[in-house]
Amino acid sequence: MKSLSHKLIFGFIILLLIGMFAGSANAQEYDYSWPWTAMLQSGGYTTVINGVTFTFSVVFDETQGGQQTGPFMVMVTVVGQGFNEQQEFQLAYEAPAGGMFIFGAEGQAFLAWMNPILAQVNALSSGDVLNSANTVPSNPVAGQAIRTFRTTVFSEPVESRAEMREQGEITAGKTPTKLNEISSDVEYEFFKFYGDKGNNLAIHAGYARTLYDLNLTLGGNFAFNNLKMDNWDESLNNSDAALFAKKVVSEGDNSRITVGLNLDLMLFDKDYIEDTGIGIGAMGSGRNYFGEYLLSWGGLYQYTIISDFKAHYLSVGAMFGMPIGEKLTVSVDALGTYTLGISVDGESVDIDEPLMLNLGGSLGMYISKAFSLNGGVKTVLLVDEYSSFELLLGAGYRF
Repeated sequence: MKSLSHKLIFGFIILLLIGMFAGSANAQEYDYSWPWTAMLQSGGYTTVINGVTFTFSVVFDETQGGQQTGPFMVMVTVVGQGFNEQQEFQLAYEAPAGGMFIFGAEGQAFLAWMNPILAQVNALSSGDVLNSANTVPSNPVAGQAIRTFRTTVFSEPVESRAEMREQGEITAGKTPTKLNEISSDVEYEFFKFYGDKGNNLAIHAGYARTLYDLNLTLGGNFAFNNLKMDNWDESLNNSDAALFAKKVVSEGDNSRITVGLNLDLMLFDKDYIEDTGIGIGAMGSGRNYFGEYLLSWGGLYQYTIISDFKAHYLSVGAMFGMPIGEKLTVSVDALGTYTLGISVDGESVDIDEPLMLNLGGSLGMYISKAFSLNGGVKTVLLVDEYSSFELLLGAGYRF
C-alpha cells in the first residue's frame, strides 16, 4: 500500500511539471489587423466581433483617402457585451503599403488601449476570457473545473488536535464518525488583466454524505459568481450546480486512495453565454498522514460542452496541512490547470495561456464538535498580463 501511494505521488509531480513546461512553451500573443486603406477611402469602418461592435470614424485625413503617406485622426467606439468605450487617436498612414505607422505616444497609446479590449472580446467565443480558474472566475468553464477539484480532492482538510480527540482518535487519518457535512464559503477576488482592474464575488454551498459501510461519499455543490470589470457598464453572472460520487478503493492506517465522478450543470447570464453547459469529470485522489501532518493530492479530468463549444481540462494539485495548538490548523496548496483543448463549431481554438497555477493558504479553527471556520488567501501565476489576490471566508457543519 505504501509503495502504491509513493508511486502515484511521484507520477502526479511529473505530470504537473510536464504541464507547466508545455504551458510556457505554447504562449502566444494576440494579433489583429484593421483595414486602414478601406477605412480612409470610405471615411469609416464598422465590424462586429463576438457580439461587440467596433466603429472607426475618420475625423480628419491628410492621406487623400489612403493615396499618400500622412497623418490622420480616427475616433474608435467599442460597444456591446458590457463594453462602452470611446477614444480618439492621431495616427499615420503609409502608402502604398496600406499599414499604420506605430510611432510616438499616440501610436503606442492606440495599441495599449485596443489590445486588452481585443484580447477580452476574442475570448468571448473561446471560453478563455481570462484564462481562468476558480480564482479567475470570468472563465466559467475552467472555473468550474477548478471548483470541482477543490470540493472533491481538497474536500477533507487537516483535523485539529481537539477534533481528533473529540472523535476518540489517537492517530490522525482514522475514519471519522460524522456522516453528513454542510460547507459554505464566500470568496472575493481583486484582479488586473492587461491593466484593467476588476473584481469577482463567489458564493458557494455544498453538502456531502458518507456511507462508511460502502466506502462511498455522495454530494452536491452550488456556486454563484458575479464578475465586474472597471471598463464594463454592467456585471456578468454565472452559476453552476454539481453532483459527485467518490469511493475509497484502497485504505491503510495512514493513507487512502479515492476515485470519483462528477456531473456539472452551468448556467450563464444571457449577455455572457446564451446556452447552458454540461460538464463531466473523473478524478483520483490520495491522502497520506505523517503523524499529524496531512498531504492530499490528486487529479481531475473535465470535459465540458456548451452548444458548439467543447473544452478539455486537466487539473492536478497537492495540499499540505498541520494542526497548530489545540484548535487551529494551517494548510498550503498548489493547483495547476492545463487546457488540453478547446474547439468551437468543430474548429480548434488557439489558447494563449493554456496553464494556470493557483497558490493558496488557509487557517482553520475548530469551534465545537459540529462547527468549524476557515479563512484564506489565493493568487494566480503563469498567466501573462494577469495578477490576482483573493480572500476567502468559510464555515463547515458536521452531524
